[in-house]
Formats: sequence, structure tokens, C-alpha cells
Amino acid sequence: MFLNTLAMLQSMSLGAIGVAVLLCLSTKLVKQMLEFAGFTVYLCVVLWTITLCLWCGTSVYSAWGLLPLLVGVLFGGVGVIPIALLGFLFSGRWLELGELLAFLVPIVAGTVVAPWMLEQSFLYRQRLMGTNGGFRSLPARPMSGRAKFGPVRVAVGSAVLRQPRKNSGSRQ
Repeated sequence: MFLNTLAMLQSMSLGAIGVAVLLCLSTKLVKQMLEFAGFTVYLCVVLWTITLCLWCGTSVYSAWGLLPLLVGVLFGGVGVIPIALLGFLFSGRWLELGELLAFLVPIVAGTVVAPWMLEQSFLYRQRLMGTNGGFRSLPARPMSGRAKFGPVRVAVGSAVLRQPRKNSGSRQ
């Protein structure tokens, strides 16, 4: 029963890796998805970590017994991962060691990428909204046509400066 649940978690984790990669790639096209993708990658990292802890726990228990498993659980639950890493290394189980290291890569990458995505989402929203009460001022540029009235707003840092328009008509 437990091994079936572990197999299901591993297949869900592989699916979550695919979803996270697709979301990371889609944020290059749609900047508004950065926040959603960042939180989704965080959730995927949690799923990957739970799956890795359970897999390492079953491996440690089946190979070395209850005592190393309890020592690993006493280190906050994730202590099972280094115990499994050392156990695979010292017992010469190279395939499992490679799987463990390969499973650590998306966890470490996700914990680096997700905060970066959330920070970029915050910066994008800040640029979009502006820092002066939600008004986004556009830089001055020449207007075509006859609608040349009123002052031009020019964004300089966080301040909006009002500049009078130069008269280009016959009135002076």
C-alpha cells in the first residue's frame, strides 16, 4: 500500500516537473504569469521534497533498519535525505545515488527560481502601476495631428514633472 502511494507520488512529481518547466517557459511570453508560475514552482518544490523524503525514508528503512530512519526524522524530517545519500555512497548503490542526486536538482533549482520569479513579478507590477499612486506616466513624445494642448507629463524616477509644450503654431 505504501509503495503504491510512493509510486503515485513519484509520477505526480514527474508531472509537476513538466508543469513547472512549461510555466517557466511561458513566462517569457506572458509576463503577467510570473506570480502564478512562482507560486506554482514553490508548490512543486514542496511536492518534490515530500516525495524525496518518503523515498529516502523507505530506502533507509529497507536497507539499514529503523534506527537510521529515526535519526533522520529527528533532524526535521529532511535529515533522511543526507542519511540516504551517505548510505547509498558507502554501500555502493550507485544507481540509487544517481537517482537521489538527480531528484535534488529540481528541488534546488526550484528554490532558486521561484523567489526570483516572484521578485520579477513584483518589479513588473511596480513598473506597470508606477510608484506615484497607480498613475503611469508616459515619456513625452511629439504628437501628430491638431490635438496639441495641455502640459506634457514626463516620468523622472518616481516623480512626474510637468513641462509646458513648445508652441509650434502661429501664436507666440
